[in-house]
Amino acid sequence: MIPSTDSLVKVDKASKKYCRNLKKSLWYGMRDVASELLPIRSSRSKAENSAGSLRPGEFWANKDISFELRRGECLGLIGHNGAGKTTLLKMLNGLIKPDSGSIEIRGRVGALIALGAGFSPVLTGRENIYVNASILGLSKAETDAKLQDILDFADIGEFVDAPVQSYSSGMAVRLGFAVASALSPDILLLDEVLAVGDVAFQAKCFNKLADMRREGVPFILVSHNMHQIARYCDKVIFMKKGQIEFAGDAEEGISRFLADMNQSAHTDSKGPDWSVVNGSGKVVFTAARFLDKKGNQIESIQAGQPLTFEVSFECRETPVVDPVLDVVIRCSGETVFQATNRSANQPLGSLPPRGKLLLRFDSIPMNSAPLDFYFCLLDGVSRELFDWKRDLRLPVIADSSQTGTIRLKPKWSIDHRPESLI
Repeated sequence: MIPSTDSLVKVDKASKKYCRNLKKSLWYGMRDVASELLPIRSSRSKAENSAGSLRPGEFWANKDISFELRRGECLGLIGHNGAGKTTLLKMLNGLIKPDSGSIEIRGRVGALIALGAGFSPVLTGRENIYVNASILGLSKAETDAKLQDILDFADIGEFVDAPVQSYSSGMAVRLGFAVASALSPDILLLDEVLAVGDVAFQAKCFNKLADMRREGVPFILVSHNMHQIARYCDKVIFMKKGQIEFAGDAEEGISRFLADMNQSAHTDSKGPDWSVVNGSGKVVFTAARFLDKKGNQIESIQAGQPLTFEVSFECRETPVVDPVLDVVIRCSGETVFQATNRSANQPLGSLPPRGKLLLRFDSIPMNSAPLDFYFCLLDGVSRELFDWKRDLRLPVIADSSQTGTIRLKPKWSIDHRPESLI
């Protein structure tokens, strides 16, 4: 038994580099393997592989990462896409090794880093349970004793005896989490995968995590959902471009991350390119803007205020009858709203040659993080994609009275008007 005061995970200046070019990456890999196998390494190889050097085409996925994780702690890993979070988890799980620095793990690691990771697609769910348990050092008798608990938690019914390759993403997450949490891990690693499951299963998973935490099992959680991070994590590591930007208190780390996102929203977001048609072009989007409750154009919105999203279009071929407008809104990489006019029982009818589509929300209950709008127009029968635009960003100003809400309420209406009438 490891004393509770000891570190179960200790990472000291761990670094990992990759190469953007596949051919160079393969060549570098062969040279690195050869240099490790040879009893005497050349001075050139030593220089090329030194901790601070990069060869042509290489970049640091992780650079000088150091932290400790003790029993019962929950560490949140946050950062933009490409910040190096998943690479760090893969090093912790032993899937890849650091190019420099050290990682010490004391105990058995349970990991859910990607959908279906660790599962053989041709084996059944039941067979994969036994394979994973065997890899973790459990005997068949020990696995037999845990099997029913795993099946009950996963709740995938008769599909447990079907090949994993036939599973949906939600089923893969159910089985993966059930296995990772049930096989008595000393440390648990979770990378965003819980976002795939339904709300009821997510609640079930987080209740299980709370139970494990009370038993002293620490876990590392990667998520773009800051509400989950704030609720379940004692501390966070905010990563940026492969390095630790901040490590410490969860609330402060989240504040720094959101502030960095807001700054990036003003400097990096260029919005959609209206000159490019992403589809057949039978109908094209020509502009979009955000309006307040008085119909005035706005560049940002206060959380809790109503919003109208207005999209201008032009029909280059007619007639276009009863198309489908599909709108997705994301916040910090997570989908917080997705619906179509058809799901809201709001048919568009026959489109005029030019006009505007208006999507109305009763309120915007998000805090601080900007919202990214993705929208497309489809043929209602054939599903032909007419045009698609993405990354139209709306900054949201925090409202202290709006707390705990992580999803946009699906109260909306939609209509279209000929441009001449607006």
